[in-house]
Amino acid sequence: MNSEDGSTKKNRDKKREPCISPMPHEIPSAVIQVDRTGVIIGWNQHAEQLFGWPESSVSGKLLIEIILPLRQRKNNTDFWVHLQKNASTTHSSRPLEYRLTRKDGNEFEAGLSITKIKGSEGDVMNVSISDISPSKYTEEDRILSEVICQSAPEAIIVTNAHQKILFINPAFSRITGYSAKDALGKTPRILQSGRHDSTFYQTMWQHLNKYDTWQGEIWNKRKNGEIFPEWLSIQRVNDHTGEARYFIGFFSDITKRKKIEDKISFQAKHDPLTGLVNRSVIRERLEQALKQENRSHKSTAVLFVDLDKFKAVNDTLGHLFGDLLLKETAKRLLQCVRKTDTVSRSGGDEFLILLTNVSEKKEAAHVAEKILKRLAQPFHLEDQTVFVSGSCGIAVSPDDGESVVTLFKHADLAMYQAKATGRNCFHFFTKKMNRSARSDPVLESELKKVLSDQELVIHYQPAIHLRTHQILSLEPFVRWRHPRHGPLLPEKFFPLAEKSGLISQIDRWVIHTACEQIQRWRTRQQLQCMLSVNISNRQFNDPSFPAFIADTIERFDCPKDLISIEIQENVLTNPNNIALKQLLDLKKKGVKIAIDDFGTGSASLNTLSKYPIDILKIDTSLINKIHLDTRKQLLVQAIIDIGHRFNIKIIAEGINKKAELECLKNLGCDWGQGFYFNKPAPAEAFEATLKLYT
Repeated sequence: MNSEDGSTKKNRDKKREPCISPMPHEIPSAVIQVDRTGVIIGWNQHAEQLFGWPESSVSGKLLIEIILPLRQRKNNTDFWVHLQKNASTTHSSRPLEYRLTRKDGNEFEAGLSITKIKGSEGDVMNVSISDISPSKYTEEDRILSEVICQSAPEAIIVTNAHQKILFINPAFSRITGYSAKDALGKTPRILQSGRHDSTFYQTMWQHLNKYDTWQGEIWNKRKNGEIFPEWLSIQRVNDHTGEARYFIGFFSDITKRKKIEDKISFQAKHDPLTGLVNRSVIRERLEQALKQENRSHKSTAVLFVDLDKFKAVNDTLGHLFGDLLLKETAKRLLQCVRKTDTVSRSGGDEFLILLTNVSEKKEAAHVAEKILKRLAQPFHLEDQTVFVSGSCGIAVSPDDGESVVTLFKHADLAMYQAKATGRNCFHFFTKKMNRSARSDPVLESELKKVLSDQELVIHYQPAIHLRTHQILSLEPFVRWRHPRHGPLLPEKFFPLAEKSGLISQIDRWVIHTACEQIQRWRTRQQLQCMLSVNISNRQFNDPSFPAFIADTIERFDCPKDLISIEIQENVLTNPNNIALKQLLDLKKKGVKIAIDDFGTGSASLNTLSKYPIDILKIDTSLINKIHLDTRKQLLVQAIIDIGHRFNIKIIAEGINKKAELECLKNLGCDWGQGFYFNKPAPAEAFEATLKLYT
């Protein structure tokens, strides 16, 4: 081995400054001595522990090459100048904060204090270094937590195990009105509204103590006494023994959300014009009343009220005055009954009234007399005075029926009897009425003549895509060319056909004829659109109906997915499963299912999940003047949104104005139908319309 000669050793020792004072190994922090050029000349044991380097590995090397991260070494001059500038000759300097690195490459936050020591052969510096990462991160966490609490939109409240309030954030004060001075040291009982009984709170605390968490809706009270709803979440924080130490509550004011929910719920259960409950609500209440009859030994009466001469008001004064008349009628009917009774608008100018706890039939007669007397009084509608009257039919359980369907039907028959005997009167249901309705020889012969003598004609009306304006479906509307009375609309003879059972034959004739006609248009004009046929509920009691549809499709070579069967909402609420089976059979044959007049009947949005529905047709009453009615817009928007979630297409019926069309387009409606596009027209006249869309 070659030995180092004397001159080389002398020069190396000359370059390295001597250690002026012994290294302070006993000080519980890392201390590094450096000369005036930044070369390490001393390194105590704590420095070895902090950085991971033994003294023998760092001695004689530049300080910046050992403790600075690689990315910061480019600015080594600035670092060294900064250290020298902050060095003190009398005491340790104010700590400087730097991000340093250990031997293994891990970085940490460090505090540096520099002391300059004078020596005969030059100045040296003692650099004292400590790891401040824990305190640094703890402080940052504290600041961050404080910022989050102060800026959080949710109210935050912290109590101790005894429910004494220790902390609230600004959102708590903003929502409740209580300042920190008001709340600290108190208990959350200052917020109690009085709406919840002790059982509610006992259940809440039992759940909280068992699962360490609870959340739900609760009503609380602000400082000014106002009661408001909130969504509350409580978290229990335990100590090491498992005992509760803190409770942390988070809550938000849900007043606006509750108002929207209540409005949508109200609109789903009430007639948008009169504000009366709709048919679904009175049906539910009648079902409940019938269940209670066995216990109370009382009866329930159903009154079916129809306005006389209402059509004349609509035709002469217009729909505006017709609507005003219906609103005023609703008010008068409510004035004639008890608060425990129910008044509902069934549709058009028809109203249903439910009287509960009836001891004798004369009680129902007394109410009917009051109603007829009030309806006979003049109606002052803006600058017009209108005179109408009412016809009322009454059915009382259990004598006139023990089910909802039967009582509604018998009250309806009794109302028609009142109209037949001169109007402005009431009639109780009798079994004779039922027999008359079941077997009317004149009715049956006329309807049979209609089919055999070909007195029916079909008019067609399209459903239009609201954005592309393409025809997506055609709906056939049947008319009766009566030899004496002239053209009759379906509402004039369909109820009679329903009661006689001949409606099924009419339905099948319409389907057969419409398919034949559309096949011609498909061939001659290359028309590709769906046929949408409205059928009677009676078809769901006929097991051969799906087979008839399949045969018709095959006979006319119709694409299966271009046939749509429209059904009424009340089919979905039928307690038996026949309707569901029929719908499933039709779906298997490729037929689409549509719900007609949706939004005013007895079906709920929840029923959409139970049936294979493809299309919803929103009832005309919700579309009329929708651009002027935010309540209608909210309800229609809810129907559209939920329908789309179930992959159901939406058709708006009765679009008569451009403003209604634009409003529905903004709400996301798919298709539209109404006089704004086309009125129903016979096949010959409708061909000209087809040319505009093909």
